[in-house]
Amino acid sequence: MVVEVLCSVILVRRVIKIKVKRAVSVTGKEMIRRVYWADSFWLRLRGLIGRELGDDEALVLIPSKSVHSVGMAYALDLVYLDKDFRVIKIERGFKPFRLGKIAKEALAILELRAGMAKDISVNDKIIFLPE
Repeated sequence: MVVEVLCSVILVRRVIKIKVKRAVSVTGKEMIRRVYWADSFWLRLRGLIGRELGDDEALVLIPSKSVHSVGMAYALDLVYLDKDFRVIKIERGFKPFRLGKIAKEALAILELRAGMAKDISVNDKIIFLPE
C-alpha cells in the first residue's frame, strides 16, 4: 500500500481518501488531536469496524444523520453536529450492535471512545483545523 501525505490529507491508493484534522472548541481549546473524516459512502459504511480509536482520536461521518455499531467491540460517544458544526445532540455510551436514532437536523456525527465526550455540551461549536 502506497501512502502519500499532502498537507493534512492522507491519500491511500485504492480510491480511499481520509482527511485528518484536529478539533477545537470555539474557545480554542484543543479537544481531539486526530479527527479522521469518512466522507464517502464506503468510508461511512465501514466506519470504525475493525479499528480501535485512541483517547485523542475521533471519526467524523459526513454527511450522516444516524449510525450503527454492528460489528463494534466497544462503546462510543456520539456527537451530532448541524451544518455549522454546532452540537445538537449527544449520545453517551452507545453500545455495540445497536442502531442509532435518526437526527434530522444533523449534517455529521462525531464518534469518540465512550467517556471522551464528557467536556462537550449541546450548543458547543466544534471547529476542525488542519493537522
